[in-house]
Amino acid sequence: TVLAWVRSTAPAQPAQRIVVNDDNQDGWGLSLGDSGTASLRLFNRNVVASGSVTTGGSNGAGASTGNCTSTGFCLDSAPVVAANTWYYVAATVDTAGKQVQIRIFNTSGTLIASAASAYTGNWVAGTGGTAIGGEAASSSEGVNSAFHFNGNIDEVQVYSGILSTTQITAQLTRTRSCPASALAGFTVSGTGSASTCAPQTLTITARDAAGNTLTGYTGTVSLSTSSSRGVWSLGSSPTPSGSFSPGPANSGTASYTFAAADAGIIKLQLAHSLAQTLTVTVVDAGLPASSSTSATLSYSNNAFVWAEDLGNKIAGTSIAVAGRNHDLQLSLIKRDPTTGTCGDTG
Repeated sequence: TVLAWVRSTAPAQPAQRIVVNDDNQDGWGLSLGDSGTASLRLFNRNVVASGSVTTGGSNGAGASTGNCTSTGFCLDSAPVVAANTWYYVAATVDTAGKQVQIRIFNTSGTLIASAASAYTGNWVAGTGGTAIGGEAASSSEGVNSAFHFNGNIDEVQVYSGILSTTQITAQLTRTRSCPASALAGFTVSGTGSASTCAPQTLTITARDAAGNTLTGYTGTVSLSTSSSRGVWSLGSSPTPSGSFSPGPANSGTASYTFAAADAGIIKLQLAHSLAQTLTVTVVDAGLPASSSTSATLSYSNNAFVWAEDLGNKIAGTSIAVAGRNHDLQLSLIKRDPTTGTCGDTG
């Protein structure tokens, strides 16, 4: 039994070897396009066809054993293979009962075409090597691209016995799911100096163990400050797409559920009316090990505040790029010690 997924860019191109044991022109092969049509072929140079061809599948009519151009046996399926389309192909040889069968399935597992035929003689291996996608490099055809498969071949399997229809279907439907990267923690950027007169924008990024951004992260995080004070709100540019729930007034707590559109990154704002140095902790509500604490954030009554000057964009964008000029605005914001009123001094 030979099984494989195949996808050809030119299915009617002759001599596209899928699996072949015919280096010395005395063996067998499973091939595509040999008859000049988009047909699957199983051939052997040591046996000859016997009797009629039995067909099956939703479009199996037209199979033949009459297209061989030289001595030997070949069984061609109906020409059902479309270009740039994946198919699952199966070939079985019953060397005791002297019966062969080829089958073509689509990606949904539906049998599109099958063909079966008897043969006379002894189905034996060739004297050369067995190869995938073309004959071995030691043969003249093996180094000739005209005899190479034109496309993709995947998950080739060869068995010494005949697999049943149920067993072939099990291989066809087998999948290998790649595990999603696991959440390891979060980074919080935007720390440093801040003003008690204006909320500080913090960027929170979900990361995996390698430090990569988890662009598919959609978990819920809990936010808190070491001062147990502060008011959280949504940031902008862009505005987060998920669900935000502020905690009690001036508690420094909130929760946020990431949306797929966030791509693992959100901007939130933290207002803090007292001049204190604090840290921010972010943790996934269902994964305590993801708890991550930021660098220190120092709120001052008199503070220089950097901001993007959105009214004076350079190069037509507010995105900072290394090596390119970028317009920023620096302000000194002060809180009046008597009235508590905040003002921009320039």
